This record gives sequence, C-alpha cells and structure tokens, in this order.
Amino acid sequence: MKKLLLTLMILLSLFAVGCGNKSTNPNTTNNNTVHSQSFTGNFTFGTFGNASALSINEDGSIYMNMDNLLLTIKKEMVTKISDSQYTIKGQMPTIKYDNTSSAAAKSVMFAQSASDMNTVDVSLNLSGGSLSLSGQVNSDNVNANLTEVSGYIPSDYAGIYYLEGTPNTEIEIKSDGYVSLKRIQNGNTSLEQNYTDKLIKLYENEYLLNEGSLENNSLSSGQMTTSDAESILVAETLKYYNIYTKSTLKFENNIITMETKRLNIDYKDYNTINNYIQEIIKDISYTNQIDYSLITVKFENPESLKFIKK
Repeated sequence: MKKLLLTLMILLSLFAVGCGNKSTNPNTTNNNTVHSQSFTGNFTFGTFGNASALSINEDGSIYMNMDNLLLTIKKEMVTKISDSQYTIKGQMPTIKYDNTSSAAAKSVMFAQSASDMNTVDVSLNLSGGSLSLSGQVNSDNVNANLTEVSGYIPSDYAGIYYLEGTPNTEIEIKSDGYVSLKRIQNGNTSLEQNYTDKLIKLYENEYLLNEGSLENNSLSSGQMTTSDAESILVAETLKYYNIYTKSTLKFENNIITMETKRLNIDYKDYNTINNYIQEIIKDISYTNQIDYSLITVKFENPESLKFIKK
C-alpha cells in the first residue's frame, strides 16, 4: 500500500491545489440564506463526531466545526423554510475514526462502501440570538442549543501580515472577512491567491479558515504532472467525504497564530489508484468515474505558523 503525503500548508508554497469548489451563488430554488451566520456550542452530530460551532454560509451550505476538520452539509441538502427555520435532509458517507492509532496518526477516517451511508434529517430553528438543532443522524438523536457569534472582524485585525522568517510570504485579512495570500518579489506582488470563503468567527479573537476554498489556477487536461493529478485526486476525495481541512487563526498583539492540519492519503489498491492518476492527466472529468472507497484519509499532528502585522 503506497502512501501519499499531501501537506496542505499551502502558505509556504502558495501553489497548492484547493480542496473544494469555489463559492457559488445562493441556491434560489431552495431560497437559502444570503448571508453567513455563525453559532457556537457543543453537540454531537451522530457518527460524524463532536462539533463546537456551526456556520450557515452565503451559498446555502452549512459548515460544522468538528474536532479535526470542517464537515460540510452541501447546499442541496439544506432547505430554507422561513427566515427562522431550515431543514437538513439527505445521505452522507460514513466517516469512521481509528481510536487505536498512535497519537501522531489519530483520527483515521476509513473509506466506506457505497451502501455505508448516514441518513440525515435535522431541523434548525433560529430565535433571537440562538439556534436549536433537533432530529436524527440514522437512529442517533441530534439535539443542541447554540449561541450566535455576533459582530464582524475588528478593524485592528484587518491588514497585511508577513510570515515569521519568510517576509516575502504575506497574508492579508480584509475588513469584510475575506483572506488572500501573497508572494512578494522585489517589493512587488508576484502571486496572489484568494480564499472564496470568509473567516468563520468562533470567539472574539479566534476564527476558522476553510483551506478548501483557496482559489487555484485551473489545470487543463494534458497539461498536468503526476503530482498535479494526485492533488486533484486528494481534493475530490475530500469532497466525496464532505470534509475540508481547516486552519484556526488566533489574533493577539498584532500577531496571527495559524494552526493547520496535514493529511496522509492511503491507497488500498495502488495499481488501480495509479490508473486513476494517469486517466486524470488525460482528462480531468475522469474524477467522476473514480471509486473513492479505495482511498483512506488520516490526519497528522497540526503545524503552526506565525504571521506578524506590517
């Protein structure tokens, strides 16, 4: 079994392939929300595990802040009934955790067969500054009361920060909550990439960043390397499992401490996976024919970076 180690610390290279789709327009068919709302509070979302926050996004999807990742409820599963009520209905692949692994290889998620799915039926009700959840994931009850996190990013958090020890790598925090990465060469910006998701507020000085929303230069078929195709395969695998890698940003004394996870990809059948990679090089649309149950994903120890305000 061959392992592919993909470091999602794209801040050091600024050339990573993003792990998810760019933000899309609101789903007008379902009348989904037109602005983001964040809520904090601890709850268990069935077999998916423990969550500490929930965000209703601008495109109608929902993020749940799990222990090691962002769990995504796709907008197709979310219906807005009224300004104060939503429902989540549909099926999602099961994520199983390996609790017997070492500390460095904790939280292993084993791929499932197509029939191993979770049936989700949960209602969300907003009242004032609170959000209540009720329903089921399979036969597991989901009940929670969350508190809305109000307010925008403080003006003194906005600005440009440089990576400690590498001043030619910068991150810009914009007042509207968007984030961009920059590579500086000879005093000029030689490369800039934007995140299409805004920061998700957890606490007054702590925010989440969806690493899967990083823009990337689209690769066309026949113009990519094996490494490019592997990265695309990783991105599509994460999308299949409805997960994103997250970074946690903590602001303190004009310094951002950013903590991000790394991912290991394990192949059950390398010959088949290698064939997938070669087919992706020929035609990116081949990702629609892949059996993602051949791939397993695990998280390693977090890595930390420090950015200093200019």
